[in-house]
Amino acid sequence: MIIDYADFMWMAGIGSVLMLGIAAVALYALRLHLVSKAETSRDLSTNKPSQQSQL
Repeated sequence: MIIDYADFMWMAGIGSVLMLGIAAVALYALRLHLVSKAETSRDLSTNKPSQQSQL
């Protein structure tokens, strides 16, 4: 019983750390995507206003 509980806690700890890492990477990638998207739209609005209106 104690060994099963320890194994369960170890697996839960590893799983929570993995989930937190995956969530952090996903949020970081989403932030990079949004920042690059904002930069491209800003470049389009300053350099090519015709493409900005089409998008």
